[in-house]
Amino acid sequence: MHFGLITKESPVFRHGECQFSIILLIEVCIGAFLKTGIIRSHGGDVLIMPAMYFFVRMLYPRKIKLLPYMLFIFAAIVELLQYLNLLELLSIRRTSLLGIILGSTGD
Repeated sequence: MHFGLITKESPVFRHGECQFSIILLIEVCIGAFLKTGIIRSHGGDVLIMPAMYFFVRMLYPRKIKLLPYMLFIFAAIVELLQYLNLLELLSIRRTSLLGIILGSTGD
């Protein structure tokens, strides 16, 4: 008997919905409640990669062999754009949606 619990065999667990939801909740809590510190400055960067992985797996349940490499390249490009200060060059506010997605500092 499962009693409505999520198990490793359930489709929700297999396709990443549960994992994505948990990581997203942690990300939101970090952004909302922590204003300074190493968790605030680096925790989001560390957690966003598994969140992106589980989000893509949620949309495409079939195994994508190159997905970790594609996400690494995407993350490297975002960090490079942060380092080059793209937001300031394009006059994008840090509080705008694009500003939040790109982040404001290259760690």
